[in-house]
Amino acid sequence: MSAPFEPKDDPALHRLLRDLPPPSAPPELMASVQAALRQRTASQAWWKQPMSAWPYAARTIMVVALLLIAGTIIFLSEAGSNPLLRGRIAAGVENQPLSSWQLGLQSLSAIGVAAKAIASTLPQAIWWAVGLTAIAFYGGCLGAGSWVYHRFVDQE
Repeated sequence: MSAPFEPKDDPALHRLLRDLPPPSAPPELMASVQAALRQRTASQAWWKQPMSAWPYAARTIMVVALLLIAGTIIFLSEAGSNPLLRGRIAAGVENQPLSSWQLGLQSLSAIGVAAKAIASTLPQAIWWAVGLTAIAFYGGCLGAGSWVYHRFVDQE
């Protein structure tokens, strides 16, 4: 069996094919694609459509819910919102309120110290096992999610 034909094997054919104009789409293609997209979007449930096409009440509820979530996150990120985090108690240091940045840096520092202590006590083989297990778990979740989507959601 011979190898597939390559146009570069024949210089005259290669030059002829290279000089051809690029193919153009038929003029009715754009209109038919747009009509198909409009029909597909119209047949979808309202919550699968763009948010601008949602009913007014649903958009209002969504905006209010997002504002409540954002407000809660901002409130909880303030240093003075939690009485346990309002100040530092240490010998010779007055109770001073912490800024959000100081609180965040102290939290990250504590997490780093704890992670370093844990990492130094466990053998390297365990870390490899943990990492490979995490990768396998991630892949399994990705596969399960794809299966659920194609099985139950993408029904065209």
